Amino acid sequence: MDIDAYRDVDGVRVHSFIHENLVRSALSYKPRADEVLVVTYPKCGTTWTQYLILSILSKGHPPSTVRDFLLDVSIPRNDGCRISRKDAQARCDQDASAVPQEAIL
Repeated sequence: MDIDAYRDVDGVRVHSFIHENLVRSALSYKPRADEVLVVTYPKCGTTWTQYLILSILSKGHPPSTVRDFLLDVSIPRNDGCRISRKDAQARCDQDASAVPQEAIL
């Protein structure tokens, strides 16, 4: 392990490619009362899980089209924000697992 590749951000040890603002955003995150977080392993049914949750929250009335589904879900972005297309508002509270695009290219 290359010890120089890691650094402390507010007491959390992270790899140097992770932006400090993402770590600080994750540490200061406060969920809203109406917020549902979907956390799954990659390629293990995240979209399917989102669809099921939307169906439950809408009392058994699932989105009728893909467009309706996409309007109802929040979309994480690699800058630490997520956007709900339905209300067109950005909320910059994304968790620290978001990796900056330049780190994966």
